[in-house]
Amino acid sequence: MKRLVLPFLLVLAIVSQPIEAWPAEEYPVLRASASAKLLGSLVVGEKDLIKLDEIVRQRMAAKATPSVQYVVTYPNKVYYETSELRIVLNDENTSARPILSLTIAARAKLEGAADEGVTTRSKPRIDITLTSEGASYSISGADRDWVLATEVDIIERLNTLRGYAHWYKIVLTVIGAVAGFLAVFLPFAFRWRRRYDAGQSANDEKYTPVTLSDYIFRINDKSLPWEKERFLLIASSMTMAFTGGAVYTVAGYLFPDAVFLLGTEIERYATILSIRHYLLTSVVVTLVLGVAGGVIANLLTRRR
Repeated sequence: MKRLVLPFLLVLAIVSQPIEAWPAEEYPVLRASASAKLLGSLVVGEKDLIKLDEIVRQRMAAKATPSVQYVVTYPNKVYYETSELRIVLNDENTSARPILSLTIAARAKLEGAADEGVTTRSKPRIDITLTSEGASYSISGADRDWVLATEVDIIERLNTLRGYAHWYKIVLTVIGAVAGFLAVFLPFAFRWRRRYDAGQSANDEKYTPVTLSDYIFRINDKSLPWEKERFLLIASSMTMAFTGGAVYTVAGYLFPDAVFLLGTEIERYATILSIRHYLLTSVVVTLVLGVAGGVIANLLTRRR
């Protein structure tokens, strides 16, 4: 038992030493970080970039002198870096060489005594990337409160850039694919159902015509060869794939995932908005006229 008492007292004496007795460099520097990816389409204009630049510089200036770099990426992995936002805002951004992504990288430049005892990982840094897949950010620093406050400001600004083009494309593609399938399938289904009803009525005077849904999903029409059913399913599926792909291509043009409203893209996007407005107006007018025509026809039929 005495053999255990002496080592225990020795360990207790070491642990009970005040913290100040330990060299400061042996303690790791605290580090906080936050990162996330906000999926969805983006529409980024000149004012948006200026506001993002202001937020990044203000948050970095709270800790040190900021050093901000902008990385602009084109197709075929072509890119350039600059420290001046003016160069980015004056980018031509043509259809032949459109901007695919934009990264804002901010670092703290600490000098002299302020840099003593501070590791590279503990220095504050902000990275913001805007691409066709959405927006992403990464924030790190030694001050947890600063990291969290910076994250709130950046998320609030990035949410104003997000759109719903991705969902519009999905919805339109599904509608186009279903419409293509039904355009081929329904005419044959109506025709075969009428033939089935006529055959059943000839054999049974009390026969009640079936609905189209019952004919498709519940009734086994023995008079219809399986080859015709198979051909109809193949033709309808091929049409569905073709119309779905065509609609997705058109929707991709009308609802781009990432739009950087710089250079010639401003005029091009204005044209896209005009086309979208025209198509939407045409669809709404067609629906209204169709409903109104149906109501009028129904009223005239009742009067007769």
